Amino acid sequence: MAIDSSNKLQEYYYDDTGALQPNAITGSVQSFANENDRMPVPLKFYYSPTGKNPVTQLDITLNDHSGNPVKTFSFSQAEPIQKVLLDFTDKSDQLVLSETLSLPDELCSLQVFGINGYSENKNIVLSTIGYSISNWGVAHFKTRVTNPLFNLIANDGWIVKRQDNLGNWTEAPVFEIPVKSRYGNFRFTNNNGKELTLNPALNNFLHKEDKSLIFLLAVPLCKFYFLVPPTGRGASKYLPNPKSFEMKKDNFQRIYFDIPVPVSDLFPTSS
Repeated sequence: MAIDSSNKLQEYYYDDTGALQPNAITGSVQSFANENDRMPVPLKFYYSPTGKNPVTQLDITLNDHSGNPVKTFSFSQAEPIQKVLLDFTDKSDQLVLSETLSLPDELCSLQVFGINGYSENKNIVLSTIGYSISNWGVAHFKTRVTNPLFNLIANDGWIVKRQDNLGNWTEAPVFEIPVKSRYGNFRFTNNNGKELTLNPALNNFLHKEDKSLIFLLAVPLCKFYFLVPPTGRGASKYLPNPKSFEMKKDNFQRIYFDIPVPVSDLFPTSS
């Protein structure tokens, strides 16, 4: 992401000529992952305000897992605040940090208020052992709950599988937490190596390159990859998604996934 000369926030991707193309970010900046989204943090870390309007004054309060205030910071300056240092090393005893990560006892909240209506309330995990530059999130599961239909772990210690009245087993559920990411493409190829032809119904979504079909518009590879956006106006369309998430790059520096597809009305071949 970058701010261009007209002060517009843009994200960029490579097109089919290898040129960088901008895509204007018109929604909330906070919908994009940034350093503030890091959940496990050390006792001393930086906070950066995000939003359309500059912020010159901030009040930041850390609350423990019970909602009790632990420490408050106030910042004020003439120029817009870029980032501020939050130091809680003097409150380590009050926070009762353990040698092993213990949730929800170590789940704290950071309340932030500023001028121009700026506000944010986010959960963080202050930990001396759980923090790593490569760790940005924490998932906390209750494996056994009051209603046994929602248990995740069976009595044998394995993840629960379901069996219907006919004796058929359903594998343990799989879920994902999508995060907005870099821009990339899907590339559709025929599963028998034949040359694909472009169905006219997909003219606003795909274009032909050699024997393959590839997105006209790149998409974030996580959050929105289920639907393909058209060029111009119109509704997005569902097309087959990758089974293998092996990320590749072509000679134009485009990131893409290969998706083999059989011959069909949607993906006809030339022979």
